[in-house]
Amino acid sequence: MTVTLEEELLTHLDSAIPEGETKTRNIDVVAFFNGFGSSTWPTLEETGQHFGGITRERTRQIIAANYRDCVGAEDLPELRACAERISAFGIWFASDLAKLLVDEGWADEDANILGVLNMMQGLGLCTEYGLYDGRITSLTRSKLDEVEDYLILDGESVKLLKAAVKETRRIPGLVGLADVAHLSQIDVELKTLLAVIRLHPEAWVGESGGITRYCFEDRENVLVNMSEKVFSVFDKVEISRLAATLANALRRRSTNLSYPDQAAIEQYIRGSKFFQCGKRMARFEGETTELTDIETDIVDFLDENGPSDFVTVRAHLVSLGYGIPLFTKTIGANALVNVDRSAGRKQFVYSLVGRPRPLERQPVDDALTDDDRYSRFAARLQRIGAIGSTDADVQSTHRREQSILSKYLFEGRKTHLCAICGEEHDVASLVTAHKKKRSLCNERERLDPHIVMPLCVFGCDHLYERGLLQIFGGRVTGDASKATGAATKAFIDRIAGKCVSKEWLQGGDSYFQR
Repeated sequence: MTVTLEEELLTHLDSAIPEGETKTRNIDVVAFFNGFGSSTWPTLEETGQHFGGITRERTRQIIAANYRDCVGAEDLPELRACAERISAFGIWFASDLAKLLVDEGWADEDANILGVLNMMQGLGLCTEYGLYDGRITSLTRSKLDEVEDYLILDGESVKLLKAAVKETRRIPGLVGLADVAHLSQIDVELKTLLAVIRLHPEAWVGESGGITRYCFEDRENVLVNMSEKVFSVFDKVEISRLAATLANALRRRSTNLSYPDQAAIEQYIRGSKFFQCGKRMARFEGETTELTDIETDIVDFLDENGPSDFVTVRAHLVSLGYGIPLFTKTIGANALVNVDRSAGRKQFVYSLVGRPRPLERQPVDDALTDDDRYSRFAARLQRIGAIGSTDADVQSTHRREQSILSKYLFEGRKTHLCAICGEEHDVASLVTAHKKKRSLCNERERLDPHIVMPLCVFGCDHLYERGLLQIFGGRVTGDASKATGAATKAFIDRIAGKCVSKEWLQGGDSYFQR
């Protein structure tokens, strides 16, 4: 029967270290530094503090005398076998390595990856491996709690992935949303490369029509560039219409790469940090750019005359002195202009993608109240992000976020519906529940009001937090077999299968815990 790495280490240390007053403490110090304690990132300083304020140098001496200088890899055969398994591959995801440790009986589900590496590298094993984030930069202690998963890479794999990630970042700049199939020429397994992309904190990944597409939102792409012009004219635009117009504008561009369709673009708009979306309308959160002269004249004409056919618009622009080739190129592939092709090729109808912004912003109509409410609270959350990292002074920031999110759900209400059971409760009986743990949310998700939903305290919040109730595919799912009490099982059986209101599905499946 395989013994765990912790059991093997403690057993050997107990037999190898001479009896004395500090034997137990010294064993505990070695075990703590090697990940068998409460720390997620054990360092010499933290280890010393944990054991009553031992200095860093004294902690180093204890570990050296009781482990590094007196224990060899041959003394810990299970550790050596584990190191051999790790060394067989240059690229590991922490989640996969943790699964290996559990499956082989080397650790339990709370295995500390860094501690295991500390233990190996202290004996000269796996010394070429390090921890990296989705940017393929060394993972620091302060960032460890921010990431849901990370990479363990050897030196050659670091070079390989840095080159691969550089190429993955180039393509979205050309097409907006890159098809992962375009990455097949890169010398990294496609499945692995896509998983690495998902680790990037600024990555957007979506699937539409059986095609997986991605982009990185820490740099602009052609969709964002087009939107910079659109929203210099329009304050808000209907999402489906904007997506259709952007898709048309992309199709006219010349490239060997495939462009995203309307469905993929709409999915992106609803999930992008550059847009604030309500149920129907979208606003742009990025910088805007000026129009060209011909674009300005097209907008002015269509604003004054409404939907117009090709011949009519062309005649007007030609009368202003524009050449036909320039007009044809501009009108045919422009995100400012929606093209209605329903009447046939020679009877296209052109209209503006939105309603031009008035000189002075007017109050919105009642139909847009939900959109504007969302935008208002999203802007308040964004201001927290603008002050600095949301994890600087974590507790204070968390409280500010939670206060804003609670007001988003409950401000002005006496009652609300629980997102899971669907029953109406007093606001005092509802909590502001994150769809997934805040620690698993990236920066964009933490600053999105859609990350929360109201859950009642009469069972839904407790069971959702424990994972006995989940939301998948727009429905509540539950596993009563995991519950022990009869009442709990009955409650889960009654709730499972309920449809969740579309209001709480905003943000997509990735917002929910799994």
